[in-house]
Amino acid sequence: MKYFPKSVLGFILLFGITILGVNFIPTTNAGAVGPDTETLFFVKTKNTGSGKVELHTATKASNYKSSDLHTATWFSTADADNGYWQVVGRDLYFIKVCNTGSGYLEVHSATASSGYTSGMHAAYSSYLGGEYVCNKYKQSDSRPITISGSQNGFPRVFMTTGFSGDKTYAQSASGDRGINSNNYATTTPFGSQEANDAVCSNGILATRYNAMTFIKKQATGTGKIEFFQASQNNTSVSGTPSSQLVIATPTFYQLSDAKNGVFSSVDVNGDGRQEVSFVKTKNTDTKSIEVFYTNPSNYQQLGLASGTWFSLSDAQNGVLQFGSDS
Repeated sequence: MKYFPKSVLGFILLFGITILGVNFIPTTNAGAVGPDTETLFFVKTKNTGSGKVELHTATKASNYKSSDLHTATWFSTADADNGYWQVVGRDLYFIKVCNTGSGYLEVHSATASSGYTSGMHAAYSSYLGGEYVCNKYKQSDSRPITISGSQNGFPRVFMTTGFSGDKTYAQSASGDRGINSNNYATTTPFGSQEANDAVCSNGILATRYNAMTFIKKQATGTGKIEFFQASQNNTSVSGTPSSQLVIATPTFYQLSDAKNGVFSSVDVNGDGRQEVSFVKTKNTDTKSIEVFYTNPSNYQQLGLASGTWFSLSDAQNGVLQFGSDS
């Protein structure tokens, strides 16, 4: 019996054809691409042979079939569930929100230049720390805490903290403890407090230095995963940025994939615009972890579709993400 792909993404991966009027864009890009923004990183936090958090890659140059990095870091696997992991360049950052020694949110890194044996350490403002953040954000993908940019030599941490009326409250801070901590209310295109609560139930709301993005994964009017971006017209660290909706569009992805992996909005291909990336970890046609991202000039097209060398079982042992350049 012939194998029949069980999804549109499966058709594209196996046959590379035009389906339902949506064109597959080859993985090569004419624009300038950072050295690691198109690299898939696997932060392995459980069942590691070394007993430490490990970092592994699948490279774009190999069509994600091989790696140029396998390394243990100084981080203990005991911290696996205490916060968020983010790769910036080739450095691994850990945004620790629970069980911190300082009682505040902390940021620690393992740098590539040190062979992942050391890095920076900073505590952040009291508003960003404590039991509230631990309980509300620990291992949540609806309002992730992210690093974006830097200030005074420290990474800036962004998080969405709450809603009131037509305002979305976001917190931006840089260490060490309390320096340049800014809580600001950003007018949101996502409606009232009730609507914002629904936003977090239906998808992923992320705040970064110059934009707030929302990937809607259920209850969409189009029947597709949808992408929204509110671009702040004032990115002053001390100002009160206002926002307007600059992108509101269905994407290529089907709602049936909403629970089959991890969606995020990142500038993967280095063109200065946000792509909607999808690391598919369940029900894949290649029987491996698969990676996709949209074409930002038309979110209903794909800019990348590829299987990887990572096993589906790896998804339970850590975090898979594209690299970040800031």
